Amino acid sequence: MAFEYQKVCDYICSLIHNHQLRKDMKLPSLRQMAQKFDLSIPTIHRAYCQLEKQGIVHSMPRSGFYIAKAAENLHYESGCSLLETVYINSRKPGVIPLTIDSPACLLSLDRELRREELRLTSSALNSPLKQGILYGDSDLRAAVAHRYTGDLDKPWYPDDVFITDSYHSALLAAARVYSRGGSVIVESPCSWAIIKTLETLNLDVLELPITLGSGLNLTCLSNLLSRTDISFAILSSHINSPTGTVIPTEQKLTAASMLIEAGIPVIENDIYGDLYFGMAQPLYYRDFIDPEMLVICSSFDKIIGPPASFGMVLCKGDRDGLRKVLLSHTHKISSPARQKAIGNLIQSGQVMSHIHNLRKLLEAKMLQMHDLLQKYLPSGCSYQLPQGGAVFWVKLPDSVDSSVLLYRLMKKGIVVAPGYLFSSSNHYANYIRISYATDWTMDIENSIFCLAENIRELTESPPV
Repeated sequence: MAFEYQKVCDYICSLIHNHQLRKDMKLPSLRQMAQKFDLSIPTIHRAYCQLEKQGIVHSMPRSGFYIAKAAENLHYESGCSLLETVYINSRKPGVIPLTIDSPACLLSLDRELRREELRLTSSALNSPLKQGILYGDSDLRAAVAHRYTGDLDKPWYPDDVFITDSYHSALLAAARVYSRGGSVIVESPCSWAIIKTLETLNLDVLELPITLGSGLNLTCLSNLLSRTDISFAILSSHINSPTGTVIPTEQKLTAASMLIEAGIPVIENDIYGDLYFGMAQPLYYRDFIDPEMLVICSSFDKIIGPPASFGMVLCKGDRDGLRKVLLSHTHKISSPARQKAIGNLIQSGQVMSHIHNLRKLLEAKMLQMHDLLQKYLPSGCSYQLPQGGAVFWVKLPDSVDSSVLLYRLMKKGIVVAPGYLFSSSNHYANYIRISYATDWTMDIENSIFCLAENIRELTESPPV
C-alpha cells in the first residue's frame, strides 16, 4: 500500500498530467495541502521533497515550491495506483466498503451451488476432463445457450458459448477477436474492468457520454463513427455501470442502426443485464443486431456469488477466431463439477427465481441508501435514482477532488470509488461511486454521515 506522502505525490502529478498545474506555477502551501488531505505538515513536506528529488518541483527560499516540468516531460511512477489503493483497502478487515459492486453479497446462491457440486462429486460425475472442456462444460454451455435463446428465429447453440475463467478473460478474448488496432467506442462513465482490458491491448478509448436518466448521446456517437479507425464498440445490454441508467429501447435501436451502417461490430456487456428494476424486461442490442456482428460477454458471479467466478462469451460470427484466441493465450478453466452445477441451477429454474428475488432486494437497498444520501449529503451534491444495478453515481461539488476524499475517508475506515477510475481520460474528478450492495450489518449510516462531513470540509477548505 502507498505511504501517505505518496498519495500527495500522486495527486500533484495527476494535476500536472491533466494540465491543471503547469510549469512554474506555485504549489499550494504545506498548510493548505495538510488541511486538504487531513495529514500532518511534515508528511506534506516529505511529499514535496520527494518530488523535488525527482525534478518534478523545485523550491525557492522564503517563497515555496513550484512546478518544474510540463506534462509532456513528466515521468513519475506511483507507489500504488488509485485502483490498487481502492482494491486493497476495501478488502481490509473492519473497513466499510462502500465501493464493492457485488450484488450477490446481498443474496447469493453459494449454498445451493456447493450442495449441487457436492452431489455431482459424490455421484462420480466429476469425471476426467472430456473432449470440449477446454471451452467449458457441455451441460453449462447448453444451459447458457438455452437461456439466451429468446427468439427461435435467432437461436444460440452450445457451440456458440465459450466459458472462461473470469469476466476479464471473457472480455479480453472477445476484444482480441475484433481488435484491428486503432480505437474502441465505450460508454462514459465506464466500468474500470473494461478500461483496464482495453489498456492491455493498447487500444485508443473513445468515450460515448451517458446522460443520467436519459441514456446515450447519439450526436456524439454519430461524430465518433465518422472516424475510420474504429475496431468495435462495447455497449451495456441494459444498465450502464456506474450511473445505473437504463438505455431506452429507442436509443438502442438507433445506435444499433448507426453501428450496423458503419460496419462496426458490437460487444454487448451483459454483466448487469438481469439487474433492472422495471417490471418489463428491456430489449437488448442483440434484438437489433445480426448475431454475426455481435458478441455477448457476461459472468455468473454477480448473480450467483464469488464461487461462480467464470466468464462467458456468446459468439456466432467468428467462433474459429475466438477458439484460436483462447488456445493461443493459455486459456484454462477448472472445476468441471462446479461448471456442471451452475448449468443444473440454470436448467432447473433456480437461477431465474433467484434473480427475481435479488432484483427486489437490490431495489429495497437502493431506496434505503437513497434515504441516507438524502438525509446527510450537503448541498452541491447530486445524483439520480438508479434504474438498476448496485451503485449510486454521485456528483460532488466542483471543488472536491474524489481522490482526496478517498484518502481522507480511508483514515476513518471507509472506502469509496473515485470517479477517475471510470474514465480513460481522467474525467469525473468530482464524482464517486457508492454501492448499496454492501454489508449492511456494518454501520452504513455513520459512514454516509462521515462521507458527508468530509465533503463539507473539502468544500469549505481553501482552494488548491
